[in-house]
Amino acid sequence: GAQGFAQAGYWSQFDGHMYTIEHIFNAIFVLELGFRFAVLRMKFFIGPDGIDRYSMFDLALVSFSSLDLYVVRPVTEVLNLSMFRPLRFLRFLRFFRLLLIFRALLPLQILVKSIAASFTALVW
Repeated sequence: GAQGFAQAGYWSQFDGHMYTIEHIFNAIFVLELGFRFAVLRMKFFIGPDGIDRYSMFDLALVSFSSLDLYVVRPVTEVLNLSMFRPLRFLRFLRFFRLLLIFRALLPLQILVKSIAASFTALVW
């Protein structure tokens, strides 16, 4: 009753789905990074003010995420190496990537609100 989602074993039924979703999102992020690099080439690394920190941060996040997903996890499942556990903290950094995406979408949100306000003025 009062425990809700905290019941023992409730979330374990979603492990397979979450693992699949994690692979899908990682593939999307790797493709996006690959496309950006293919289009921008060296400009991917160098911005107008020198080294593009956001692109480097993005590259590090995707690299560490892929390393964790495709190397560290399979190795730790077989060998049970606990020294790789601190690398899982890097998965938390994906949250900061979402913040960067939201920051980039702010001008788009302003544009959409402006168009919506203009449309209501036209209909009035």
